[in-house]
Amino acid sequence: NYQMGLSAHDIACEILKNTGKALDESHQGSPEYESLRQKVLDYTDNFQENIEAFVGSGGPRQQTEQIYKISASLVESCPDVIYSKTQRQCLLPRLIDMLLLPSIQSNAVSTAIEANIRNHLCGFINGLAKLYYYKKDEFLKRKIKQIYARYFLAFNQVLLSDPQSISSHPFINSIRDTFISNDCVVASQFRRYCMEIIGDHFVIFPQPPNNLIVTLNFIKVVFESTSINVQVASDAPYIFKSVMACLLACDTCASDKEPPLLRSLVTVVIKLIIDNLSCDKETEIRKKLVLCLEDFVRTNFTQFNVKILKSLRTVAKFDSKLIVTLLPNIRQRILKAEQSRGVGRDKGLRSSYADFLKYLHGINGDGFNYTEFEII
Repeated sequence: NYQMGLSAHDIACEILKNTGKALDESHQGSPEYESLRQKVLDYTDNFQENIEAFVGSGGPRQQTEQIYKISASLVESCPDVIYSKTQRQCLLPRLIDMLLLPSIQSNAVSTAIEANIRNHLCGFINGLAKLYYYKKDEFLKRKIKQIYARYFLAFNQVLLSDPQSISSHPFINSIRDTFISNDCVVASQFRRYCMEIIGDHFVIFPQPPNNLIVTLNFIKVVFESTSINVQVASDAPYIFKSVMACLLACDTCASDKEPPLLRSLVTVVIKLIIDNLSCDKETEIRKKLVLCLEDFVRTNFTQFNVKILKSLRTVAKFDSKLIVTLLPNIRQRILKAEQSRGVGRDKGLRSSYADFLKYLHGINGDGFNYTEFEII
């Protein structure tokens, strides 16, 4: 029974939602599941052809909204019914391409279409998140990355200028359950994949500073909104080296040319990571973060050796243990760099390293024997 006054497409969305719940509660392959699955397939039999004709003609605004709403409900509620890795003509890929990833030259990028994508993108992402958890095939990964590439920065630009837009931010809403729970396995695993995408494709160089700023602000908002320590800690290895690269960029930039907000956002994100390490995965996550830092030092030491020490001070301010672990590696790299130069000691580098050791001693007190790591 549906509430009086609901439109036909609202009722259709409710039916899809309830069918999706019933499918989730049924054992895949059971008669009940197959019956529900067939009903969805019957319902969507001519769906693709109708949408193709409609999108091609640039139909009326109201019908456009109905198509996006029903399609988002279908993808969110019944993604496994309309997607098959072995059936190239299944419905879900066509819906994604037609409604979310249309050609830039097509009519599908009108203002009305953009508004509908903003309103319903979360439903599509939620469906893809569920499929990602169960299947993880390359098509799904590619489509998720394409959606991020097309829309992620635009939504985050709005978030930076209007913090209240967090309530309608589709990339945040798709992982919102993880803010208050560690039991939402599908959303948690999708959150890790999203952070992997962000670390690999958005916190990279070369990159316009504003892109880095809006991305780091997104990470900050997600971390600050998450009350479950292990969720933030589990995200950290996917972005930590990239965040450190942003900090190094600030440390190598002239102060009058440093992009506003960048350093403060990087510092806040690092502090949030450290503050959330106290969880049941702390030992495991710390090992991963040390590996990130070792890779960061290895990649950048030859070009930025003194500046790297400055960047590592920022981390040490919040957690000196992570940095002390790196000291044998750093000491060895200094000696190796001097040997490669072939002209004796690098007094400037040694002096900076000595100051760095004293800084760590100032943080740790007598519990840290910095003479153990000195270069004589």
